[in-house]
Amino acid sequence: MENILFKAMLSKVQKDILENREELEKIYEIDAKHCQIEFEVRKLIEIIEYYKNIDIPKKEEKMLFFCNGNPYIVLNLSLITICQKTSSEIDIDDTMLGINTLILKIIGKVIADNGLNGTIKLVKKATAKKAVFIDRVSDYNILKKNYEKAKLIPYQSIDVYKESEKYSDLFETIYDYAISQNIDINLFQEEGIETMLKYGKGKKILLLTDKKYNIETQEYRQIFINENPFVNEDIIFEKDIINFIIF
Repeated sequence: MENILFKAMLSKVQKDILENREELEKIYEIDAKHCQIEFEVRKLIEIIEYYKNIDIPKKEEKMLFFCNGNPYIVLNLSLITICQKTSSEIDIDDTMLGINTLILKIIGKVIADNGLNGTIKLVKKATAKKAVFIDRVSDYNILKKNYEKAKLIPYQSIDVYKESEKYSDLFETIYDYAISQNIDINLFQEEGIETMLKYGKGKKILLLTDKKYNIETQEYRQIFINENPFVNEDIIFEKDIINFIIF
């Protein structure tokens, strides 16, 4: 019965998002003047549908997240919070503030209407003992000392090794897209490929080279060679990412 009620609650979130489609799209027009992160209402519905069919263990401890403000990431984190019947605080560095505020308002109302105690809110300053950084590598390196436990989870971030100027145009295209979407991108050129593989934090690894390298499979990392790694958009957390978050 509990699972049926939970799915019904997520369906209510979907319904309310669709009923607020016009307002969401108007707010996105405002957010898009300050940030180019892409957004579609239908993808929010797709993400919610995914969480109706997975099992996430409950957790009482409040969760603190740092992410890049992509609404799809914020929604994933919110749904994980709901599944665990806990509360969470999310630092988005004021990115896509209008859209994310409205999404969390819709979710918060459904939570309250169903008598749940958990809350999900955007914050600029938090007091949690543990923190999860979804990408935001620089912030992780600076802020991790402030928490008893801090975890970096690569999701969209990318490390690039460019061996010659032959691939400069492709690199510029990929770099411009990453910056426009607020995705961490790090170029390893002088440092060499071994340094990138050892110290890079990216979820994706891009090699721009004519040479052939025998690279061992990288756990939880995707390797691309002389191609655009962003052809397929990431909107839903894979199970391994969810498992990383739950600690």
